[in-house]
Amino acid sequence: MPDEGRGAEALLEASAALWDSAVLLELRASAQGNASAWSESKARLALTVDLQLRAALDPLDREASRLERGASFFMAGGENGLEGESISLAGALASIGVERNSERRRAIERERTRTAADIMGANRRAALLAEAEVLGDAGGGTIAGAISTLTSAADDGRDNCATLLGATDSQYREGLQRLTRDRLRGAGGGLTRSDVLPLFLRQPADRQFDGAMLDAAARRQARQVGLEPLLDQVRFDLDSRAGKRPRPATIPIDVPGEIMIVAWPMDGISGRRALWHEMGHALHLAAQPESLESILRRRPERAVAEGWAILFGSIPGEIPWLRAEGVSRADATAQSRDLAAADLFLARRYAARWPVELVMLADPGARGHGDDYAESLWSATGIEYSRDEALFDRDPGLAGIEYLRGWALAAGWAAELREQFNEDWYFNPAAGGWLMEAFWQPAPVVDWTRLAAALQERL
Repeated sequence: MPDEGRGAEALLEASAALWDSAVLLELRASAQGNASAWSESKARLALTVDLQLRAALDPLDREASRLERGASFFMAGGENGLEGESISLAGALASIGVERNSERRRAIERERTRTAADIMGANRRAALLAEAEVLGDAGGGTIAGAISTLTSAADDGRDNCATLLGATDSQYREGLQRLTRDRLRGAGGGLTRSDVLPLFLRQPADRQFDGAMLDAAARRQARQVGLEPLLDQVRFDLDSRAGKRPRPATIPIDVPGEIMIVAWPMDGISGRRALWHEMGHALHLAAQPESLESILRRRPERAVAEGWAILFGSIPGEIPWLRAEGVSRADATAQSRDLAAADLFLARRYAARWPVELVMLADPGARGHGDDYAESLWSATGIEYSRDEALFDRDPGLAGIEYLRGWALAAGWAAELREQFNEDWYFNPAAGGWLMEAFWQPAPVVDWTRLAAALQERL
């Protein structure tokens, strides 16, 4: 995901003055007047909101990290001979990831969720209140107003989320049943969040992809799609070191000339997909035309930026790509189907979360958000999520709807690229030229029906 670059502190100081001035009202009015298109006024207001959110959330996020690092819980041993152990809250997800015993894995997840809610719940409630206040100010008092002024979405996305969930339900249930049978041997007692990793994220072909020389592999991919010159403006930070953030990020230091990708050198196909996703962000930033206003280069429309990232992140998982990497035809077909099931799970999870996030942002002090969250996630995914996760399982600001819109844009672009350059378009240098030309086209239309079809075509 994109992150702030050099000069953010100075911009933050300037935005603080803007926030309390009449200029904010003018920007908001201008942004509302360009509801269906990304514009300089929208970009300026969006960057101001980004920085206001950063000012409000950074201290809370630092406190949350401190609380998480200092907390732990004890897991007693069991009849199967497992010894008791103390597990740090910060390391609990890693413990869940390597735990092969399903009952033990679920027990760790229950304790992790309970401990996080006890230790960090008040902090996350404060973060939600701060977000709602900033977005409300930007939107003239409503979250709907914020969506109108800060995005080019036609509406708040709830109906589209319902359409996506309805259109993909049957195929998703079939895939979930197959993976539960094959990977969890039936999983008696129902599925919980602790089962997500073995169900969707561990992949049979992982052993064929190690984390070494990832930057070289990424550059080879950029060359194959005809965009390697743009990577001259991108630096890769893929070292393993203490204190490095665990989540991959793309940092726009000086767009379009200096961009950095920060990530761990992850093994497996998930490591390739995560790095290709960030490479999509970096290429999108590096491709910003110099003729654009600087504010539009620094703060492009987020749905479009996410669309580029999702488009590139989906390449490791396509059958021709897997075959080119030495995976057998049978294994590539099975692997592609499993990855498609994982993508559909993630899309349905986002589509289930976003309507709940809308309600949380509109009325952050109300009770019942946790129950709505757990019910919505269960209905969409067939996986049990704790009500206590509602405050933690969120993206900041309006990122939820922008990510879903980006997914829909990526599905449309992929369909057009396949039509122009065949199924293996990512091996055709002319495809890069097509993507570059997309910068000069009118704002793309989000086609949710095409997204639903794209999410199911490899299942």
